[in-house]
Amino acid sequence: MNSTVNAATVATSTKADAAAAYPAVMRAVADAFEALTPEQWRLDTECTGWTVRHLAAHFLGAQEDVLSVPTVLWRRERGRRRHPHLSLLDAANEVQIADHAGLSTAELCRCVWAISSM
Repeated sequence: MNSTVNAATVATSTKADAAAAYPAVMRAVADAFEALTPEQWRLDTECTGWTVRHLAAHFLGAQEDVLSVPTVLWRRERGRRRHPHLSLLDAANEVQIADHAGLSTAELCRCVWAISSM
């Protein structure tokens, strides 16, 4: 399902409102991941070379990075070394995926759920 939203039509919110909504958004994402079939986890996304599973691993990694400056800095450094041909952001994203490659899809979902309650 693809949809487009014009950002100019989205009502602004306060930081407090956004922070209050964050756990519910994270739980909704976890619910969406949990509802996927094994075939859906393997589907390609609009991100070149990424499956839905890659996207979920990146999503989890991005949330971990928001919560920990040392984690994001370490991933950027590892990304720079492992993927010198990529931008710093793309290289760090690849490290996020690699860091979660050993998790089952159920474990990925549990980790997203855990972050939603922080």
